[in-house]
Amino acid sequence: MRKYKNWYCALVIFSVIACSVSFGEEQEVVSEGVGDMGSASMAIARDAAIEDALRRAVEQVVGTFISSESMVSNYTLLYDRVYSKSSGYVRTYKILDEKKTEDLYVVRINAKVGRDGISGDLQTIGLLISRKHNPRIMVIMGESIAGSELEIHEGQSVSETTFIEQFLSKGFKVVDSEMAKKTTERNQMFHALEGDEVLAAKIGLQYDAEVVIVGKAIATPKPTNQMSEYYKDTNLKSIHANMYAKAIRVDTAEIIASDSKSGAKVHVDETTGSYKTFQNVGKKLADAMIERILKKWGDDTILNTVELTLSGISSFSDLIKIKSDMKQKLRGVKEIHQRAFTDGVAVLEIKARGDAQVIAEGLVVQKMADKDIDVKDITQNKIQAIVMKPVNN
Repeated sequence: MRKYKNWYCALVIFSVIACSVSFGEEQEVVSEGVGDMGSASMAIARDAAIEDALRRAVEQVVGTFISSESMVSNYTLLYDRVYSKSSGYVRTYKILDEKKTEDLYVVRINAKVGRDGISGDLQTIGLLISRKHNPRIMVIMGESIAGSELEIHEGQSVSETTFIEQFLSKGFKVVDSEMAKKTTERNQMFHALEGDEVLAAKIGLQYDAEVVIVGKAIATPKPTNQMSEYYKDTNLKSIHANMYAKAIRVDTAEIIASDSKSGAKVHVDETTGSYKTFQNVGKKLADAMIERILKKWGDDTILNTVELTLSGISSFSDLIKIKSDMKQKLRGVKEIHQRAFTDGVAVLEIKARGDAQVIAEGLVVQKMADKDIDVKDITQNKIQAIVMKPVNN
């Protein structure tokens, strides 16, 4: 019992030293761990301190993927599924310092933690999506079989259904695209599929999606003379399919993921074979897109870009003061770049360790240059706000 209490106290007293630098799929962090020497040998306490430091290093990286509130409310789940296998995420580490203090052995380490494994496990238990406030996805795919013109079905196509099933299975929310197809002009739909990201974003935004996925699925039967000898004297047809997709953030029209996959299937019926090929290739492509989207969101939690349009600014000197206060008062803000200032309206690009929601809350609850700010509109990566005029008593 005494050992448990000492261990618990050690976890509370010693905090993680937050110092991190990211390199691709690897993040370098400095952390500190402790071991109890009150009821164990120094060697055992040292091993426990290193293990504790490794776990705390992993906690730091988890904190770049999900909010602190989510970490607290899901601690038991995280401990069982992530923290308990911390050594599996840490690629290398070195001890920077170690010392004995009363009944505790303290170790400070520099660890290189693999982000990809943590991202995958957080995705599996549904926590990574919640970090982005459960964004809604819309899927629009055009299909072509055996040289036919690209077709956008009013209902769900086979490739769309396949994508939606994969995204739902990973915990995403999906917005039905059927109404968008019925109310949007066909030529606009085709333009969106052919590369007009702004138009695709506009369609998604109109129907309350945060991310719209557009793409094409093209199935082509192989000529008989190119088929395997095994199939030449049969009624079987070899169907080859290529599928392409890209995910677009609707508030900025930014492409956050893109990929393509291909595959083949043999079937007696050309149309049925094409649809079955779409299903097989679609699953692979959807999984690849999910991985790329989550990686992008994971990267965003390290340093996210938020566009703030702030109106009601009385002078340029006031804008300078507001920017200065934002850097000092807003949690996680690292850089502020001014993109425009015209007629009292400033467009600011904010680089921050946090999302638009966190920044918006900070703007509302704290005065900037002794002025209240009211947020009028907020999306995943954009904020529209106004500097309030002082009320005369």
